[in-house]
Amino acid sequence: MDASNVFFNPSRMYARIPRLRVLMVELVIASAPAEAVTAEVLPGWHTGLRDGVYPEVTVNYFNADGLRIDRRHIYC
Repeated sequence: MDASNVFFNPSRMYARIPRLRVLMVELVIASAPAEAVTAEVLPGWHTGLRDGVYPEVTVNYFNADGLRIDRRHIYC
């Protein structure tokens, strides 16, 4: 997976903060499962219920058939 396969939902999310978008894309790619071909970043950084300390973003990963194969929380 490369940066062209990471999508934001909504598409303009963090558009005014390009450095943050680049960081998010890098983290999403680094955390991707091997079979993932695309990823969807869902809105908003938040603190997780598990630890409640570190900011995270939710990401859905999809395979070549367009089926969601994983949902992960990516930590900043």
